[in-house]
Amino acid sequence: EILKDEDVEVAPVNSSAYPAKAYRPRHSVMSLKKAEDTGFKIINWQTALNKFMKII
Repeated sequence: EILKDEDVEVAPVNSSAYPAKAYRPRHSVMSLKKAEDTGFKIINWQTALNKFMKII
């Protein structure tokens, strides 16, 4: 996403290229329920990235 307007080629890499000693589940999703229950507003990653790119 950061390089979408640049003239670069980004090749996908799967996790087998970076072996880890610890077991990692194939699909794990972090729950945001506890944060949301406190009233914390969670923005999507696109909005967060946009804000970050304006700062730098």
